[in-house]
Amino acid sequence: MAAPGPIAALVDEVGDALGRTLREVARELDAELPPAYAQDLGPEIRRQHLAAIVGARATGVAPNVTLRSADGNTWTIIRPDDRPGLLSELLAELPDDLPLHTARVYTARSGHLAIDVFGFGAPARPAADDPAFLAKRAEILDHAAEVAPDLPPEVVDRYLHRCAAVFVDNLSPRRLVRFARMVAQVEGTDDVAVDAWLRQEEGRFATVTLVAGGSTPRRLFERAAWILGLHGLSVRRAYLDPLAGGAAPVALCTFVVTGTDDDMPTPGGPGWQPVERDLLRVRWLDERCLVRARATPWLGLPTAEVLVALLDLVHVRLARRDPFAFSRQRLAQLADAALELAAGVAEDLLRGTTTGREAALQARPHEDVRAVLGELVAAVEAVQRSNLDRTARYGLALALDPAWLLGPEHTQVPFAVLYGHGDGYRGFHVRFRPIARGGLRVVAPRTADQHALETERHFDEVYGLAFAQELKNKDIPEGGAKGVLLVEPGASVDGALHALTDGLLDLALATPGDLLFLGPDENVTPAHIEWIVARAVQRGYPQPLALMSSKPGAGINHKRYGVTSEGVAVFLDAGLRALGHPADAPFRVVLTGGPDGDVAGNTIRILRRDHGSRVRFVGIADGSGSALDPDGLDIDELMRLVDAELPIVAFDPARLGPQGSVASLDDPGGLARRNGLHAQLEAEVLVPAGGRPRTVHEGNWRDLLDAAGRPRVPLVVEGANLFLTPGARTALSAAGVLLFKDSSANKCGVICSSYEIAAALLLDEPTILRVKDRLVDEVLDRLRSLARLEADVLLDEHRRCPDVPLPDLSVRLSRTILWATDTIARAVIALDPDAYALLEDLVRAHLPPVLVELAGADLLERLPPAYVEQTIACAAATRLVYREGLAYVEGLSEPDLARLAVDYLRADREVAQLADRLDAQDDPAAAEAARILRQGGARAAVTLRHRTP
Repeated sequence: MAAPGPIAALVDEVGDALGRTLREVARELDAELPPAYAQDLGPEIRRQHLAAIVGARATGVAPNVTLRSADGNTWTIIRPDDRPGLLSELLAELPDDLPLHTARVYTARSGHLAIDVFGFGAPARPAADDPAFLAKRAEILDHAAEVAPDLPPEVVDRYLHRCAAVFVDNLSPRRLVRFARMVAQVEGTDDVAVDAWLRQEEGRFATVTLVAGGSTPRRLFERAAWILGLHGLSVRRAYLDPLAGGAAPVALCTFVVTGTDDDMPTPGGPGWQPVERDLLRVRWLDERCLVRARATPWLGLPTAEVLVALLDLVHVRLARRDPFAFSRQRLAQLADAALELAAGVAEDLLRGTTTGREAALQARPHEDVRAVLGELVAAVEAVQRSNLDRTARYGLALALDPAWLLGPEHTQVPFAVLYGHGDGYRGFHVRFRPIARGGLRVVAPRTADQHALETERHFDEVYGLAFAQELKNKDIPEGGAKGVLLVEPGASVDGALHALTDGLLDLALATPGDLLFLGPDENVTPAHIEWIVARAVQRGYPQPLALMSSKPGAGINHKRYGVTSEGVAVFLDAGLRALGHPADAPFRVVLTGGPDGDVAGNTIRILRRDHGSRVRFVGIADGSGSALDPDGLDIDELMRLVDAELPIVAFDPARLGPQGSVASLDDPGGLARRNGLHAQLEAEVLVPAGGRPRTVHEGNWRDLLDAAGRPRVPLVVEGANLFLTPGARTALSAAGVLLFKDSSANKCGVICSSYEIAAALLLDEPTILRVKDRLVDEVLDRLRSLARLEADVLLDEHRRCPDVPLPDLSVRLSRTILWATDTIARAVIALDPDAYALLEDLVRAHLPPVLVELAGADLLERLPPAYVEQTIACAAATRLVYREGLAYVEGLSEPDLARLAVDYLRADREVAQLADRLDAQDDPAAAEAARILRQGGARAAVTLRHRTP
């Protein structure tokens, strides 16, 4: 046998040393690691850990390794020590593209070793027929019946079947029942529940459990780990369990923690409150707040959150001065240059006080820093109320001084301005009256550049939409309102909408009698509508069904019934007649907005219903691209897209004419063609039924004219809000375009919403469902009638004053009705009972007959008093203006108008009775006299009564 070589001769010596090291490490691990380490992990993975630690110890270095299983589904990270924040650092090292389903943290008692085991993929769930699981399940249900009799057994059982099998195997019935209760608490919500208790058997350790509805497990786990580290708590063990199945995701994680040098706040005690406060917000904090608090721990999460929200708020005002000098990124830098002062201003809001920091602010040498700090102080002073006192809030919500954000271009101070801010979003809600209605829209730019542009015009867009809504809402008791939620690229639209809505509910619930009326707008889905109503029920909001319109079930869904487009079609028909277009002649339409959209899709359907083959859609543009055909796009193919809710790029090219084409945004020149399609084609009608505000503005309105300066399209019916700027409307009107403004053309959507909410105030849901078909038919008849009344008044006035642009007449009409409504409303309060009773009939006349019939004699008692008074005033004002015209009502003084409201109604009733008697004579002349009486008899009767002898 050959003598061993120089290396082989060392084998026994090294083997003995490794053996000693192995035994020492094994003894240390048995003594130092918690029992859960051996209970949770199988022998194979523990063998890998032991080998890695021994290998490091044998070479004289501290263990600092990352191990991966052969299938890549298990990662172990071993570090030589534990400290606050270590777990969140390790989580950042994990791959983002793998779904994390378990995380287990095991820390040596000495704190000199941390073993973190992460599992990816789908964990095994309990097998329903496994005898071991069935036995454990029976034990758990028995324990639940003993300690939690109010917790239904099916709730506990549902929780067990959603758990990972290893979770059920290794945890005690006591713990599992505790977790089942927490899951039941948040299930079906986006809430967070926190439970913490001292582990007396282990000394100064505490167990902290978080359960969050609607959250991804990894996000919850990472953020919770970081927050615990922020508060100086070291994680000694941690478990993550994403619950499978269910209608919505629920994540559960548990941490065993201790304080530095055993200095740990006691759960339930005063020192624990800041920890619990931050954990309850874990799901909802904006990432920029976490970044700020990480960089500057003394700031704390509440101050960081308020500071970030205030900086986004003052951006509205400062960007008007200089959008480049005061971009959002630079605002953050300028605040950092005087962070102690900026943080102090944020803390003033948290405390609900202002401490007069102006002198300190003005001492800052940099002019831009002073500007930012001064605006932050002004912002805090502008806050009228907030939801900062609600620990479990989803986001920050502030009610602001309505005049504070206004610029010179804003001509009217709103009644209320609400601001919401949170994780990946900010939102404004503006309303012009105490009772006001308007849609909530979501704007979700795809790129950072688009988002930056939207932030600069965000408030102005909300104000403009709410003001347009105020003009549009002349036919209903509610004034104008609008909400716009701006979501950052990559952020969750659902989460942002939930958070903003919940913040609005916070403010409304804190002010008894304050009623919000919302409706769907761009990017708000039926699922969002259902969530908003369900959340209002959960939060105890009074009359939750009245909060949101277009609900499935008892609501009148705008898209399904085409309520906005019914009005658009009426104005389009009236416009063609006014232009002298022959009733039996074909006409061409250019449409912005796709067949899958609400207004555009229903406009296609309704125009086909009303005009058959006479309507020819020669061009359609939407978010996917565009299609054009000078001979008219095949109407059957368009209806296929409408029925299937498909965008215009899904148009079958085989159905195109010889000059037709379809182009997506990704095709060469597709974006430019889509954006300019409305100005490229000749047609009789342009219907903007989709697209961003200010698409046609002072700089490009001439694109709608041909080379000779003649309109390519002589009739424009604005189905989309603010598609044209005021200046563009005026210029196009001067060029000969007959243009129906948005506040007239698309008013029927909000009128329908008002009727839907009136139904929710008067009837319960089962009753509404029973009569819904009749209710919808009556509402649609009302919508078409109100659109026709306004179109006729506007065109009559335009014929009398052809030099006045039709959009200006539309604004005059709205302002006149609103002025009359306000004047009559002030007078209604002082009326004697007999006169008030006479006016109450206007409420019944305003509502669809089925609601009046079913509400019965106590109809007026079921409605809020302010709603009744506003309905009386609005109904009287619209009746006067639509019957008698603008000039007659504008010529009245306020005292005359207030008196006339009662006299006119009394005369109208008497004239109606006289006309009925004439109709009963079966004489054509009498019938014609009755028609004339109904048209102008009330005004004549009032004039005769007040004429001086």
